[in-house]
Amino acid sequence: MSIDAALSRFVLLCVLLSTVLGTVQAEESLEVMPGQVKQFFSSFCIRCHGPDKQEGDVRLDMLPVSRTAADAENWQMVLDNLLLGKMPPESEKQPSEPEVEQITDWIRQELSRAAVSFRGTGGEVLLRRLNRTEYRNTIADLFDVHGDFTSGFPEDSREHGFDTNAGALMLSATQLQEYMKAAEFVLARAIAPEKRPETKRVVFTLHDFNREAIEIARKNLKNRQDKFGNLTPSEQQNTLKMEAKAKANPESFGYRFPVLEQGHYRPPKSDDSGDLDAVMTVQQYFIGEPNTSKRFAIRQPGWYRVRAVAYALKNDSKPVRLQFTAGNPAKGLLPKAHSIFALPDDQPREYAASYYLEPGDRVTFTMLDGAPHTQGREFIDQPGPFIAIRSFSIEGPIYETWPPKGHQTLFGAIDPTNLNLENVNAIVSRIAPTLFRRPVDTDTLSKYQNRYEEFLRTMTPENALRSVLATMLISPRFLYHEVPPNEPDAFSIASRMSYLLWRSTPDEELLNAAASGSLLRADARRAQAERMIADERVNRFMTDFTGQWLRVQEVGMMRANPELYPEYDSELESAMRGETEQFLSQMFHRDLPLNQLIDSDWAMLNERLAKHYGIDGVTGSDFRRVDLDKSKSVRGGLLTHASIHAVTSNGSTTSPVARGVWVLEKLLGTPPPPPPPDVPAIEPDIRGATTIREQLAKHREIATCNSCHKKIDPLGFALENFDVIGSWRENYRSLSNATNKSRAKIIHGPPVQAEGEWLGVGSFSGFLQFRELLKKQEPVVIENVTRQLATFALGRAPGFADRQTLREIAARVGQEKAGMKTLVLDFISSNLFANP
Repeated sequence: MSIDAALSRFVLLCVLLSTVLGTVQAEESLEVMPGQVKQFFSSFCIRCHGPDKQEGDVRLDMLPVSRTAADAENWQMVLDNLLLGKMPPESEKQPSEPEVEQITDWIRQELSRAAVSFRGTGGEVLLRRLNRTEYRNTIADLFDVHGDFTSGFPEDSREHGFDTNAGALMLSATQLQEYMKAAEFVLARAIAPEKRPETKRVVFTLHDFNREAIEIARKNLKNRQDKFGNLTPSEQQNTLKMEAKAKANPESFGYRFPVLEQGHYRPPKSDDSGDLDAVMTVQQYFIGEPNTSKRFAIRQPGWYRVRAVAYALKNDSKPVRLQFTAGNPAKGLLPKAHSIFALPDDQPREYAASYYLEPGDRVTFTMLDGAPHTQGREFIDQPGPFIAIRSFSIEGPIYETWPPKGHQTLFGAIDPTNLNLENVNAIVSRIAPTLFRRPVDTDTLSKYQNRYEEFLRTMTPENALRSVLATMLISPRFLYHEVPPNEPDAFSIASRMSYLLWRSTPDEELLNAAASGSLLRADARRAQAERMIADERVNRFMTDFTGQWLRVQEVGMMRANPELYPEYDSELESAMRGETEQFLSQMFHRDLPLNQLIDSDWAMLNERLAKHYGIDGVTGSDFRRVDLDKSKSVRGGLLTHASIHAVTSNGSTTSPVARGVWVLEKLLGTPPPPPPPDVPAIEPDIRGATTIREQLAKHREIATCNSCHKKIDPLGFALENFDVIGSWRENYRSLSNATNKSRAKIIHGPPVQAEGEWLGVGSFSGFLQFRELLKKQEPVVIENVTRQLATFALGRAPGFADRQTLREIAARVGQEKAGMKTLVLDFISSNLFANP
């Protein structure tokens, strides 16, 4: 029987012991357990797992002590479950506290002995490929090349919650072909043309869009008039109204943006120019969303700078937001980037952003506040707020240096158009250590240099060189983290540090530290790590690690049901994700105590999320630290974040099971086994006829489900006052007529019941009491964060030989009331990180 199956029967302790027995032969010379230890298991286990009865095919009448790392790992799980009160099962005879203390002390002693014995031998070094994120970042940092060159890569699989796990990062022949395509793409972008592309700048105003809109409206009216006899009566009536409007306002018929003149708003005139500002009065209206496409066609990939000179009107002293959105307008393609600017008052200011654009891309400008449509009013009669635009501009492609960064990375001062064997050898010799992240021996260099001569037989010198460089970009030494198997290696440490903290290749200073050998010392690693943490690239680590650990990256994958949650929109979705990312970033950079993951007296909020939570006094789209009045708000700590509740819901109803599993796995580090494959999922009841508690009560009547759900469900019920989008609720939300959406209305359903019994910990009447119980598990939470970090950084799940080191780090961080920054620095300083 597997350990997971044993967990489902509440006999994990006994099963683990049977695993120990199963790994050794009776005739082997092993120590015998002390008498009091054997007596303990005889009293509490043997009745069901002895010579007369073997529940779950487990027999425990001989209990030798293991001397292998694998068995020591099992004993660690025994200890964990005894300490958590999961054994013996509730229905069986229970040991006294002194008895439990005696047995756990003995297990701790054995584990300490084993830890010394197995130290440095349990960490298996695995060959780990760069995942998609690491590959893209590496290319961007080396060559300043961006784009969709990884679109053909298969998705990186996750194991133990992360896509950095070596065992899951396979490499197929098909994927190797995609790497070759990517290499060719990168080189085509990185190698500069002989002539520098011209940098252009175009300035335009809303008057340009008005003239286009008016011309389109005239053509549309003429088309209707020409086909008037074929139109429906309703269309004919609308056409007559359009004719009347065109006759009354021949200059402005079809306009989209009013003109501001001497403090008043009026329709545009044909001779309006840039000395008068036009005004955005609604968020979006057909072609009323200005963009760069017809003003500046992107023909060269590269960096472009976009500006708007703008100010707010009719805004009642509240900021009005202007958004730039960069991307391809093709259907189904998501924007590449967006920037949001808060315009505070009526003083014109310049707002600018830079984007890496490709042919077909454009930048669109949107007012996020104000009326979403005309509401039966003319544009000049909208209630506000407005945004006045003095001008837009776009400039590019922009080159900070010429040749650009990628070209200089490849060739330095060598002219790639003047190719001979000497120059090719120099190019290969200078780029190889950069690509392979360590010094390269002469034999390896000679192979690439000889490859050039082979390619030269059928190619031009330029193409032969590109083929050599492409070959280097698909080399295992570039695509994989290189780790010598026998002893700590300074260059491997440099890569491990860089791909942890920057999610990318080491910089020159870090490679120089590796070359000097200083990275073999803990103090030097810590000093370099502190330097790297001060670099903005560390935000990649925070976003990637916390996004995968807490599943925040999944926000938006299961969107809220619009009939039940009409207030959910893309702005709220973005704010949900931003809150958790900003919260963890604040904790990291300020090194705040890790117990604040459980509860905090502050939150990271912007105006949209603060309104969602019912917190006053927060304006603007930027996230900022907000002190919480704990007497009025339940917010504080991860479990109050809307992102967590969104990713553990199905879009219509909350899931105590998913939330309970999230708490066990992500906070406590004790994930339950997967459900049996033949058990049906619970269907959401959006009519509110039954509560989720009632549905799960029936679900637990299935014998194979009951044992695990007794542990999982209470932790999820504790969070039931948070709905699908993280709002606090006292009653479930349901639809009055779920079968007819046009007539359905949102109504209050049954009251929420958030009480429960956390097995082995205590009972609670609601979320606040549950959070107090969780605070008592602070050491467990800190140990789990430490293991999650190690799993992410090392590319494998920590084994028994790693556990003592990780526990010592976690204990020190907890005792010092330190935070994630200290945790990262201590981990990088450890021998485990240097020699995994």
